[in-house]
Amino acid sequence: MMKLSYILLFIISLIVTSPPLTQSFHINNWAISKLETKQETVTNLQFYFHDTISGKDPTAIRVAQAADTEKSPTLFGALLMADDPLTETPDPKSNPVREMPIVGGTGVFRLARGYAVAKTHWYNEVGDAIVAYNVTIVH
Repeated sequence: MMKLSYILLFIISLIVTSPPLTQSFHINNWAISKLETKQETVTNLQFYFHDTISGKDPTAIRVAQAADTEKSPTLFGALLMADDPLTETPDPKSNPVREMPIVGGTGVFRLARGYAVAKTHWYNEVGDAIVAYNVTIVH
């Protein structure tokens, strides 16, 4: 019985370790092409986020809220819809920044990684704000 077990184990080992008898898996050229990598560059960006919830042309409006939101000093439970401009300087009329990648990016920022540090530049009692973003990107 022991001899039969060894023979069976040997046959199973041969089957498992031998190359497959069927046609091998075909890999398309695009799957094996190498990703071109260049030396990475570090880019630092700075832009300003204008959040205006008051006045004639607000950039953010409240669309829903919890029952106790009005009692909260932080507006906890409020849901706002925002269309806030991003600009190159704190002046709302300065050149807008039109793209803000969150993960990765486009063009030279494809497969980019990094971090952003936000700092409030200006804030009023109504809730309007200008927020400065300093972004470091490795690409």
